[in-house]
Amino acid sequence: MGLAIAQAVQIEAADEAATIRMTVNNDGDPISDANRDKIFDAFLTTRRDTGGTGMGLAIAQAVMVTHGGSIGLLQPDRGVAFELRFPAV
Repeated sequence: MGLAIAQAVQIEAADEAATIRMTVNNDGDPISDANRDKIFDAFLTTRRDTGGTGMGLAIAQAVMVTHGGSIGLLQPDRGVAFELRFPAV
């Protein structure tokens, strides 16, 4: 059984004074409990057989931190959700 590819993506943003909060949600397969704590580790992938390198989230986190922001995995009822926080300038 293969992993389901997300069919829908929802993006929301909010101005919270010192930061801009953006949430990105999709309806794909949720992140397993076994992978939740290491989701931002370089080379972690569940899709190596289809060309996944496991670098995307590690790079996203490095870029966010370099620019004074953050990225975190949320726990939605369904799918996958990330919260990104950008410093307001």
